[in-house]
Amino acid sequence: MRNEALTPVDFQTFSSRVLDDCLQLGARAAEVYFKTGGSTDIKLHQGKVSSVVSAEEEGVGIRFVLPGGRVGYVYTSDTAPESVAQVIQEGIRGAEEGEATDPPLTFPGVPGPLRTGEELGIFDPTLGKLPISAKVEMVRAMETAALNEDLRVLWVDTLIWHDGWTEVWLRNSAGFLGRFRKTLCHTVLSVLARDDDEAAILAYHSVAYPLLTALDPARVGAEAARRAAAPLEGRRLSPQQVTVVLEPHVAARVLEFLAPSLLADACQRGRSLFAGMRGAQVAAPCVTLVDDGALRSGVSTTPFDGEGTPTRRKLLVEKGVLRAVLHDRQSAAREPGAESTGNAVRTSFTEPPTLGVTNLCIEPGTRPVAEILPDIPAAFRVMNLMNVGGVNPVTGAFSVAASGVWIEHGEPAFPVAGVTLSGNLQEIARRIVAVGDDLEWEHGRGSYGAPTLVVEGLTVAG
Repeated sequence: MRNEALTPVDFQTFSSRVLDDCLQLGARAAEVYFKTGGSTDIKLHQGKVSSVVSAEEEGVGIRFVLPGGRVGYVYTSDTAPESVAQVIQEGIRGAEEGEATDPPLTFPGVPGPLRTGEELGIFDPTLGKLPISAKVEMVRAMETAALNEDLRVLWVDTLIWHDGWTEVWLRNSAGFLGRFRKTLCHTVLSVLARDDDEAAILAYHSVAYPLLTALDPARVGAEAARRAAAPLEGRRLSPQQVTVVLEPHVAARVLEFLAPSLLADACQRGRSLFAGMRGAQVAAPCVTLVDDGALRSGVSTTPFDGEGTPTRRKLLVEKGVLRAVLHDRQSAAREPGAESTGNAVRTSFTEPPTLGVTNLCIEPGTRPVAEILPDIPAAFRVMNLMNVGGVNPVTGAFSVAASGVWIEHGEPAFPVAGVTLSGNLQEIARRIVAVGDDLEWEHGRGSYGAPTLVVEGLTVAG
């Protein structure tokens, strides 16, 4: 394990040996992915810090292509030369029995100038120097803010803090060489609130930033408490179609459900809502959707993807019209005229890259939410979604539990809880009638951003 950056000379020497071993053993092309980093995880449960764990990791993943197109992947956390050489030998023997990829896998060549993590605003050198005691203080500050926001908040049931730094190097036999450093601070809260009748709401809130300066502990705790307390004593609603206001974090979760349909391999297999719909109207005209792997200070921002393709901004849906889907090198090779969009996602040296989103977001509108909501006679403002397993990413059908407040001309009328929202993701996309200016982000397998969305005609039942 190392506590400092790997030098270019170190990696050049190491990767040259690895690539030479692969080629000498019969590979026609090879790739070396090296990752090192450290992290701190703190868990608070019902007022007590239950665990504090600091860890480091280091490892290498090696991908190679044999004659005939068979592909192998091996990895190890033991980067001693003899250990890596043994892993390569075993991997090549195993890959010789495998099936060829169709079309054959290729690697990108010599890149143009690549931006650094510092230039992209994804590396915070102060985060690694912050003592654990200061991190615990920030955890406690979130807890205090949640408890002080509303007297009905009983406790912060669980608060998980994670921070870490990562350094990545990638080199292949086609000439690509790239490196970046990035940091992450991620926290998740679950807050329990209860009313006088013993009814309880457990609400979740999470934030993630590459820079520590973006984190406001008091705001995080207060927001978690708001989501838990607002639906208390909530009413059920009779089955009906209503206007629904999706708060930004809820809209971002809905976007996450939709994301698999934007991947080229799903479209090619006919397992996407958008298969064969390039150029068609798939959302309301007020909706523009982009995926930007080079977004400044984005949680999923990197200068290049897991294969070495430079990241960039991609326009996917323009004023409701589907313009493009996301590609890695393999999916692009299957489609005449297509090229990788820099969406080969890689989070660990233990796995090869897979096609995925980076920073996917619905672009915010220009009208403040405070101006939009008073124009709506009545609506269900959704603050919490549960039971995410009730979404079918292939058909778009969904049925999820929800809670929040009923609003009339923008003002709260009564809380709502114990209801179900159902319909189809395509219906949501096409029935959006207003887009707010309040973009927020959620972090999962990728990052998802959305502003407040107003959707007409969704089915709700209690």
